[in-house]
Amino acid sequence: MTQLALGETAEFDKIYEQYKTAPEVTKRRLYYETMEQILGKVDKTIVESGAVTPYLPLPEMQRRNSGESNSVTVTGKKQ
Repeated sequence: MTQLALGETAEFDKIYEQYKTAPEVTKRRLYYETMEQILGKVDKTIVESGAVTPYLPLPEMQRRNSGESNSVTVTGKKQ
């Protein structure tokens, strides 16, 4: 086996041990980590509030407002 395969196997075994003790927490953590890897490269901001997930084009708003304040305040229901 290569070093890469051994490392991946060890990582899987470590995650599996965590999964056995707390399956829901581990599933949620893996989901969040995956979404962070995927969406971390996207220049869009999604803000969740209630049952609706609105899209805010913050990079576009910042480009349009160059020279002005680039801050945006979002309010919504707390869950």
